[in-house]
Amino acid sequence: MFRPRQHCSERHWQTRLQRFALLCLVSLSACTGVEDKEQDTQVQLDPLAVIGGANDDGKDWVDWSAGDGTPPMLRGPQGGQHVWVSIRMQGLNPVKLKMTVEMRLKGTAKIVQPGAVPVMRSIPPAKDEPNTYQFSGITAFVKCPCQVADKSIEISLKLDDIYGRTASTSAVIRPTWAENCSGQQPPSCADQ
Repeated sequence: MFRPRQHCSERHWQTRLQRFALLCLVSLSACTGVEDKEQDTQVQLDPLAVIGGANDDGKDWVDWSAGDGTPPMLRGPQGGQHVWVSIRMQGLNPVKLKMTVEMRLKGTAKIVQPGAVPVMRSIPPAKDEPNTYQFSGITAFVKCPCQVADKSIEISLKLDDIYGRTASTSAVIRPTWAENCSGQQPPSCADQ
């Protein structure tokens, strides 16, 4: 058994021991925050994902579940074209989530170039649904918009969390392109 030194009073050691116990309790309570409990609960649900669109600014949620989505293909700041995609999900850890978007021409299953582009990011909670996470503003790139404009496209999204759990979702859309498609198209678009 530990014996205090002779020059320290018994009360001094009791006070130090109480302070140490208080410090341990404060440290333990700091490790069990509300955010951690929400994420642990979220990972225990069955993985589920729903793909949708976003407005022209890449924000908000646009429902594509009816199969009648007609999102515009937009020109980005670096000269490429894209369709804005949104995701709602449950049952996956929202931290460092890998999202892979791919588009295929419906009927031929040809991949819309440039193909699948994986993105890693954390997803915030949805404002309107408990235990649901939502992110808007995922870019689904389109190399040759004139070749896919007004055609049925199956857009799919695969999610992988840090625990190895996955969820996949898809929707059929008919993207529009507001720019002129007449004239010579780039040779790299011929096989699209």
